[in-house]
Amino acid sequence: MYLKLELSGKMAHFKKRAYSNNPLTYTIMHKPAFIGLFAAVCGINRKEMNILYPILCEDIKYSFKFLKWPITQAYAFSCREALKLTRTRKYFQYIINPHFEIVFELISDRSQSYFEKFRQFIKKDKSIYKPYFGTADCFAKIKFIEEGYANHQEGIYTTYSITPYSEITEFPENQMFITESLPTFESNFKHLKFKTFTYSNKEMNVKGPYIQINNEYLCQI
Repeated sequence: MYLKLELSGKMAHFKKRAYSNNPLTYTIMHKPAFIGLFAAVCGINRKEMNILYPILCEDIKYSFKFLKWPITQAYAFSCREALKLTRTRKYFQYIINPHFEIVFELISDRSQSYFEKFRQFIKKDKSIYKPYFGTADCFAKIKFIEEGYANHQEGIYTTYSITPYSEITEFPENQMFITESLPTFESNFKHLKFKTFTYSNKEMNVKGPYIQINNEYLCQI
């Protein structure tokens, strides 16, 4: 069974952890970030997530597409440590007014209880912890759209969803596109596996595995 969600908010920051004190954000909400939001709704605490992160990364497949083309903006903050008079200036990059759609499903029964808990909570617009986009000051609004069963196929298709760069057969003309190396697996709160994905404002021709929901074709990650 799949769940389709619409997510929105005022700001988002999906920290690039490759370097310490990196102020930049991924433009796309990657799988580990979505799993963190999934855990917040279910009420899974940090200690439990240290064990569950790699399991959920393996058990959950998700598809992502923007409902609004992302705009990023940098902000500067003046910070002062406790008991110190000196101030330092820090910078953060945010996605402004993020708005996108996620479709996800399980591929293993071992996480079924968490999936079912999330499903019941989100359909009632409930959450144990406050869900957010990457950082605690970026609150996320989650809207349940639909549930159902996807048709799994493989071959040539067209899609608006993010897609592995290596599976794109043709780029549309006069397009805008984003290409990023995104984390796909997390363990001990570290991003350990990455893959390059592309997103376009126009449909892309792709060859590979995909799911069909109604008349829509989506790449799963």
